[in-house]
Amino acid sequence: MLEPTFSESFILERAKESVNVNYVNVAAVTFLAYDALLSLDDEIKYVWRSKWTFVKIVYIASKYLAFVDGTMILLVFLNPSLGLSACSTIYTASTYIILVGIALAELILLIRTCALWGLSRYVLWYLIAFDVGSAVLAVVKLSSSFQDDNFICEYDLISYTELTSNCLFTVVPSPIPNIRNCFPIFGDKADGAYVDFLCVMAAELNVLVLTLWRGVMHWRRHSSRLVHIFYRDGIVYLVSLVVISATNVVFFVIDDSNYYYNVMLEPQRIAHAVLSAHLILNVREIGAQNGRMGYSQAGSASVSEPVSLQMKTMASTLTRTIDTEV
Repeated sequence: MLEPTFSESFILERAKESVNVNYVNVAAVTFLAYDALLSLDDEIKYVWRSKWTFVKIVYIASKYLAFVDGTMILLVFLNPSLGLSACSTIYTASTYIILVGIALAELILLIRTCALWGLSRYVLWYLIAFDVGSAVLAVVKLSSSFQDDNFICEYDLISYTELTSNCLFTVVPSPIPNIRNCFPIFGDKADGAYVDFLCVMAAELNVLVLTLWRGVMHWRRHSSRLVHIFYRDGIVYLVSLVVISATNVVFFVIDDSNYYYNVMLEPQRIAHAVLSAHLILNVREIGAQNGRMGYSQAGSASVSEPVSLQMKTMASTLTRTIDTEV
């Protein structure tokens, strides 16, 4: 097999892209670990001491699987001694875990939004239909990239730019082996890969609109501090997810001859893990402040100001949904 030849400018460009991608992904995994430490007390108080439910399992899987795929991604990006076969295997596995993690986070958003609307069956079925439709579209688009089970193909080419037509990604030898020993790059079947992330963004926009709609309804009737905090945090988290997802779509749509398409994949996954986890902690903290939770910690928070009956009812519905089987 002939080895590809690269121009000096090509090598320098790939080196710059790889270093920048490494910086962003290391920062994302560091943020995940930092946030886990900061939220550990609340997590012990509001999650680990609660009974085991479906939502608790989804919470733990969504958040802590991020450490698994984050470690795997860093192994691919930062280990220059990694061979092509190992690179292909690890990158494939981490991609699947990332997709599962994002799906779990989206499930948390669905549950929270449904509870926010008082467990309305109309909202529930609308959310299910919208999310299932988005998921089906994403799976169909992704499946169209599979031919002969070639999701990620190991390098068997004589040119960096001559990609196997049946592959979504092709793992090729690195032109900068001292920085990274292998590159997962676009194959001919990856032109529509951005559609998957567009579907994620659409689902998040849908949840954001429903949250804003419900928030406006509550704001008009009630102006308690807890109402403001609850919606403020939720809207900030959701807007952040939409922006990150949109950024990922942009990187996939722009020129795919560079390596920056990979810059936001793991950060998007980590953002979903962290922010969806905080949405759960936010709901449970409000429930605790309204006296709707039976945690056994000493010195639990109490309400220091009058809270509207509507807010108490909403908090009760939310925490009951989050704390029971769905």
